[in-house]
Amino acid sequence: MVQFHPSAPFNNFFGKSPLSCYTPKGQPIATVLIGLSMKEKNQDQRSLAWFKLTEFVVRGEKERALGIYKLLALSLNNPAFASQLEADLLLAFADPTAELKYLQAAELYLAQNEVGIAVAIYEHLITLNADNLEYVALRQKALALL
Repeated sequence: MVQFHPSAPFNNFFGKSPLSCYTPKGQPIATVLIGLSMKEKNQDQRSLAWFKLTEFVVRGEKERALGIYKLLALSLNNPAFASQLEADLLLAFADPTAELKYLQAAELYLAQNEVGIAVAIYEHLITLNADNLEYVALRQKALALL
């Protein structure tokens, strides 16, 4: 709810100056609206970036997809998730370094005490490369932490 400041230096025909509008928390409404529009703009830009990332993956444009990913990764607050996302992208392009990124993501999740996600990543690695017994051993070690 917007309230009008009682000591407005001038009034419009509604009796209050639009420049003297304040929120219940005492913030000038113009500042709040500008802040909201900047947040919305940033969110719209991120949404567009995610859309473009998907588009580049579908079209098979690896370099462009990784470029957009690097920009998006800057806004992610979770390095484990960022590493997992990079691994997913590399896997989408059949890049052999995807497994290394998945391992890195699992280690980061373990460091954050998110053991369940790490176990899921190890299971994904086992699905990708069933011959690698190291992934089974890592999964077992992570399961022991639960």
